[in-house]
Amino acid sequence: LNRSSDLLVFKIPLTNTGYVRSFCRKACLQGFENEKNKRYFKRLNYQSFIHRLTVTVDEYKQARRAFGGGFTHTDPFHADVDCWCFVGKDFTSAYPAECVLSDEFPMAPGEEVEVCTPEIFEKSCKLYFCMFDIIFEGLEATFLYDNYLSYAKAWDREKCEVANGRLVRAERFGITLTNIDFDIVKRTYKWKSAKVARLRRYKRGYLPTDLVRCILSLYADKTKLKGIPEMVVEYMQKKGMCNATFGMMCQAIFKEENTYNNDSQEWSIEEADAEKEIEKYNNADNRFLFYLWALVITASCRRNLWTAILECKEDYIYADTDSIKYFTS
Repeated sequence: LNRSSDLLVFKIPLTNTGYVRSFCRKACLQGFENEKNKRYFKRLNYQSFIHRLTVTVDEYKQARRAFGGGFTHTDPFHADVDCWCFVGKDFTSAYPAECVLSDEFPMAPGEEVEVCTPEIFEKSCKLYFCMFDIIFEGLEATFLYDNYLSYAKAWDREKCEVANGRLVRAERFGITLTNIDFDIVKRTYKWKSAKVARLRRYKRGYLPTDLVRCILSLYADKTKLKGIPEMVVEYMQKKGMCNATFGMMCQAIFKEENTYNNDSQEWSIEEADAEKEIEKYNNADNRFLFYLWALVITASCRRNLWTAILECKEDYIYADTDSIKYFTS
């Protein structure tokens, strides 16, 4: 390989998500106009907007605690039981749909608020996207057919009763939540007291139009191929690209490094320099995403799913991220 072709090889994305990220970055920062001036001002405007959405190390660590994936669980009454005469319903392209439809995304720098009254907390959760640490005392589930809170996500817990990883009751339970999660918790648990700390709130809104257009474009490409037998491979490829719009948002800003030493033939783990990595992230010229957006997508999908679970009640059997199984009679 000569030098120029060698450089091109290194620019090839390593994953499918990399292709999607490159496509969306170009649309958001450069656009597809031919005129140089338009492209210049487009990049300038988007960079000005995205560079306001910065995080501190402490804020990012809190966001990592608050982040959760899809809800996957079985009604404890039907675990290890053969079930018949049930149906399943799915949310179509659940994560891309939330990217397009949700208005919960943080669209301004966060502010930390002292929660001195319940009214301040309730108003913040109603008007802003929020994440916060909360410690429950005397926590107990009120919904019989499944439990929302994950035992593994807690950073403070005492005398807990757990059903397959989900919390049934606890004398003390500390966890980091978003306001979207708290909407579900209020409907499925009761508690004696709760203390909120480190409440961060953000003005919320829809994702940038250019990013939404990219997601819709990828969704359209997938949908055109659906149901065509001879295009199954192409359909799965486009489906993966559509779903990767979420994957590129939830990528961690920094990770620990695992290094293998040939001489000692041993692995070592080196912690990343958090301050340095966060500064690099905040000031990156090619950044077009904000990590906290990922929290909204999964939390909103969990809320949608739990809306169905709460409606099904005793007919509910099983749920997984964007689908639910329940009895028809």
